[in-house]
Amino acid sequence: MEHINVFTMQPKKAVLAATLLLIGTSTLHAQRSGLGLKGGAMMSRMDSEVLRSNWLPGALIGAYAPIGLGARLEVQPELLVAAMGSRFEGSDGSNSQVRTLSMLVPISVKWFMGNTFNLQGGIQTGMLLLAEQQAGDERLNTTANYNSIDFGFNLGLGIDMRYGWDLGLRYYNGMTPVLREDDRFYPKNQAAQITAGYRMVQLKRSRTVRKRY
Repeated sequence: MEHINVFTMQPKKAVLAATLLLIGTSTLHAQRSGLGLKGGAMMSRMDSEVLRSNWLPGALIGAYAPIGLGARLEVQPELLVAAMGSRFEGSDGSNSQVRTLSMLVPISVKWFMGNTFNLQGGIQTGMLLLAEQQAGDERLNTTANYNSIDFGFNLGLGIDMRYGWDLGLRYYNGMTPVLREDDRFYPKNQAAQITAGYRMVQLKRSRTVRKRY
């Protein structure tokens, strides 16, 4: 079988390939509430109708705490640190990029279609820690030019496997412009991420085992 590297593909193709990977590796085991660590790779950009932006690779790491609400529902708050950003192409052909470091607090509701495969959606709040713009060899700290708080929505897929391992694929769409004192560009954050997590602390077993349909 041909090897697929989702990190070198275009974002839409990477999302499709990762989705097939998640479904193909699914196993049917009841999961527990707990505390865990997660990390992964992401592609992000600042989408604007005026500026031409391109996806920039990044990464994230942090903690998550899935809370079981029944046989098919979980709520999962997370605390993540993410390296994000965007590439820009000017009308004169010039190129620049912005790198940001943010603290993210997503809260997702997960609905299980079987014992492990789940659909998830929720909200995410981000707090900007650092922003740096690079054009050629010049780098500038541009943190003051950006809003400190970002807000938007997440949609994704997940596999909660046996022995505490979780895999996830998620897309984020920001709803608030990221620039301060902006009356022209109004860029908003977008990101696609693929993550792996491990529930290091298992709090309790689900009383009802999810059935496969």
